[in-house]
Amino acid sequence: MKMHPRRPRRAALCAAAALAAGAAGPAAAAELTFRFDGRGWGHGVGMSQYGAMGYAQRGATAAQILDHYYPGTALTASPAVTVRVLLSGGVPAVTFTPSGGPAIVNVLPGNTVVPLQAGATYTVRAAGAGVRIEGPGGAVVAESAVSLRLSPRGDGIRAGADNHLYPGELVANPAPGGMNFINALDREAYLRGVVPHEMSPSMFPPAALQAQAVAARSYVTRRRDTGASSTWDVHDDTRSQVYRGLSGADPRSDAAIAATANRVLTYDGAVADALYSSTSGGYTESAANAFGSPVPYLVAVPDPYDEVSPLHRWSDPPVFTASALGARLGLGAPVATFTVTRRGDSPRVMAAQVTTATGATKTLTGLQIKARLGLRDTWFWVTRSDQARPTPEPPLPGGAPAAATPVPPATKAPAPRAPVSQVTRRGRWMVIVVRTRSRALAAATAKRVARLRPRRVMFRRGRAYVVATGRYAARAEALRERAALRRRRVRATVIPAVKGDPVIRSRRWPAPRTAAPATTTTGVPAPAASRAFRAVAADVATQAQAAAVARRLRGHRPAPRIVSHWTPVAGTRYLVVTLASAPSDRAAAEARALVALGFAKARAEPVPAP
Repeated sequence: MKMHPRRPRRAALCAAAALAAGAAGPAAAAELTFRFDGRGWGHGVGMSQYGAMGYAQRGATAAQILDHYYPGTALTASPAVTVRVLLSGGVPAVTFTPSGGPAIVNVLPGNTVVPLQAGATYTVRAAGAGVRIEGPGGAVVAESAVSLRLSPRGDGIRAGADNHLYPGELVANPAPGGMNFINALDREAYLRGVVPHEMSPSMFPPAALQAQAVAARSYVTRRRDTGASSTWDVHDDTRSQVYRGLSGADPRSDAAIAATANRVLTYDGAVADALYSSTSGGYTESAANAFGSPVPYLVAVPDPYDEVSPLHRWSDPPVFTASALGARLGLGAPVATFTVTRRGDSPRVMAAQVTTATGATKTLTGLQIKARLGLRDTWFWVTRSDQARPTPEPPLPGGAPAAATPVPPATKAPAPRAPVSQVTRRGRWMVIVVRTRSRALAAATAKRVARLRPRRVMFRRGRAYVVATGRYAARAEALRERAALRRRRVRATVIPAVKGDPVIRSRRWPAPRTAAPATTTTGVPAPAASRAFRAVAADVATQAQAAAVARRLRGHRPAPRIVSHWTPVAGTRYLVVTLASAPSDRAAAEARALVALGFAKARAEPVPAP
């Protein structure tokens, strides 16, 4: 039979195409990939916001939270100051509208005053070497070669593309490329626009919000005299702290700000640089490793309750092909190996060595890798696709493995009570009086506390020398020892013990004479629950001030009454309460009515447990 002459040629072509496809397909599929598992979000130095939430949920106070993340600092009263926030830098123009009343413009030099209408939209723009304001019709209202200062006479001034409401003064100054638009306002008013945007009041407990208020106040106070320029101190975004004016202000965050009014963290008499980030992953990092300069109160500390964060461990680890990884890291060739060569006090990557398929080798810092790959944190470990097993997670300091998120204690079966001898050996809470890289300093501290605690122990954990005085199963016992040491002017901290820590047989401090508070299953005082709310017209420092407020409310229904309260952060304060106990909606309505009567700081808050 005669075959069709074209069939063999067509079959050969098809076979060749199939071979070519087979050769290309496996090669493409076999390209190496690198998976970056990790933990945390942010730089990991100082307080982790979700860690603060976890501590607050277990009953810790704001002072205890701050003491944990910034060891050695003290809460100190600070005088009121003005903060200058750069809203827009080097821009050609910004529109604004006086809200709730008129505004005025002070033209410098000379301080000429020009009125502005309430509700009218104006534009402040760069004009040559100066700045000017144009009215709704485009007419020039005011201009200056030096500065224009806008002062509201109502609620504030709405400005910018997002139309946020800003209190205080808005200042327009000539700047390279256009003009700088700055909000100059009281520090406490500034915090009203920061705290609810750094910590959601609907999610975070009051103690966490108070800790955030103190940290944010300390952060901006430290930068006030060393701002980025002579005319402004901080940005309004994550380069400093997120600030949105009074847009988004919340009664719950306002209450946290008032409860910690003018309190900042100090160390050796200077305001502390209270850095913070979202999520630590379970252990914070030292400033020495993260930024290259050691800070005595920004050291690595365990952060066990950070587990409440959705990014405590990444659920969506990014994966890069060898080619994409090489391109992102600027290596010019596919990556063959990726080896972490140094980690910090936490498992965060300080340096890694990357080798390309061409044999070139380059060392990159963890911060460089984080920035170029868009990672959330420098706490990561890398698995190559051709590995038989995934890369194990790096251990925490002290050699303990970084465990997955633990089961909540309430779901565990109750363990039998251990004998006293086991409690002292296997207790999960350790009281330490120093943690330092200096062996000489640790030895000197151990010698100093020997008279109080003869069985104190000095040991090495990771790169640090630790002096511990006790180890307990119940956190309440550890806290009692810490309090007793502090009464004797010995700085002490409670930390979780890890595998490898030594046995410390310590005598018990006598239990307090008062009844112990209710505790959760973790041994931390349980937070008070409240379903009732009250309306507070004012929160002041003296009883005389409270009496003056109450006189202003004479005849108001419900009748005002003065209530004193105490917090470890603010001390004794006096509240003027008009509604003592009511559902949240009624208390909120009363607070709004008080604001309308001129009590700008009125709020609704939960009634504390007796």
